[in-house]
Amino acid sequence: MPIRSGLFLKEWRWLAFWLIAGAIVRLAPIILDGSRLWLESDDEAYFRSAAMLVETGTFSYSAHNLPTVFIMPLYPALLAAVVSLFGNGEWGALASRLSGVILSLATITLLHHMVSQQFDRKTAVFTAAIWAIYPPAILVSGLLLTETLYTFLTVLFFYSLQMASTGVSTQQRFRWELLSGFTLGFMTLTRPVSALLPFVAAAALSFSHGWRKGLRYGASALIIVGLVMTPWIVRNYIHFDRVIPLTLASGNPFLTGTYYDVNIWVNGRDPEFPDWPLGWKRVPGDEIATDEILMNTGIERLLSLWGQEPEKVLHWYTVGKLKYMWWDHLSMWKSIELPYLPIEPSLVLHRLLLLLAAGGLMIALRQKRAEALLFIFAALYFTAIHLVYTPLPRYVFPLLPLLFSLSAYFLERSLETVSEFLIRLRRRPPTPT
Repeated sequence: MPIRSGLFLKEWRWLAFWLIAGAIVRLAPIILDGSRLWLESDDEAYFRSAAMLVETGTFSYSAHNLPTVFIMPLYPALLAAVVSLFGNGEWGALASRLSGVILSLATITLLHHMVSQQFDRKTAVFTAAIWAIYPPAILVSGLLLTETLYTFLTVLFFYSLQMASTGVSTQQRFRWELLSGFTLGFMTLTRPVSALLPFVAAAALSFSHGWRKGLRYGASALIIVGLVMTPWIVRNYIHFDRVIPLTLASGNPFLTGTYYDVNIWVNGRDPEFPDWPLGWKRVPGDEIATDEILMNTGIERLLSLWGQEPEKVLHWYTVGKLKYMWWDHLSMWKSIELPYLPIEPSLVLHRLLLLLAAGGLMIALRQKRAEALLFIFAALYFTAIHLVYTPLPRYVFPLLPLLFSLSAYFLERSLETVSEFLIRLRRRPPTPT
């Protein structure tokens, strides 16, 4: 018992060390370069949305004060809670960034606990260390984007689903299933792409634990997600006189995804709307009509490109987007590159972690670990969705801590193999001369 207690204490000391280290490196960009941590994109719109929600009670997006269905409400609501306490000026922005740091540190803690249950304590410490110092995780925690919240919820979903499928009693499994379902609901309130995850999880559980368990979980998750989403659906019906379960915002990402390497400015700016690329049109004050215009423009552009260069289009919608999302993952952060978070070395580290994860995934699959199968289903789902739309790396960012747990597992297994080999080498009797 004393030995086990000592190991437990040592494990939590390592976690505390990496949490402190993670906090320091996350706070540094906010303190040193807080004014540079703007993408001049969704982040500013989210902050304005939060301020408008506090000031007028209207959930809107970007600069106008009309009700919106362009984005999901949970992350702006979180920012609104911070803005209500600290205002919508510099102090409000600072407090909002600090809330992202807190969520990121909570993700490290939860990730450590989950991996210690899945694999072992060494792998858990390695995973916490990776996510504590992984440069994009440091940078993203200080940006006002959905990534911080959605990554935490993603890890919580995987952990609760894991516990629901391995609980020792029916009561325990039921509690974890409830938590998993509500987490899925909150994920959907953050990003609409989560709406089909109950089916993905049900399919993964059917393969790993049998179709009855998969079907039962899928049905219960759908019911819980429906309950969580009901206030949002009712609100949309009141404002727009139609049933809108998620958002009406697929036109922009679909049209963006038709541009090679997501270079939407390749043809210059539109003369009618100079803040938009050439050919992009909108109906001022009408997001729904604008979304329909952008979707139709995207379909027309894709068909035109397919008629001119089908091989190039096919390559972009398969290999090109896949590479842009996963292999060239740091491309979208170049606009705010900081001298102490250089892009190129960070990209080398990212690719190394991907290669290690491939090895860890092979080992986990050979050991028939259900968690590996769930990750594969989720990764395929998110990747497939964004192959159709824009392949921005930030959209697969929330899966990276789970992926890097496989990197850590491969690293731990490799070190263990080398250690065992050296021990056998020392014990080998000397060869007689």
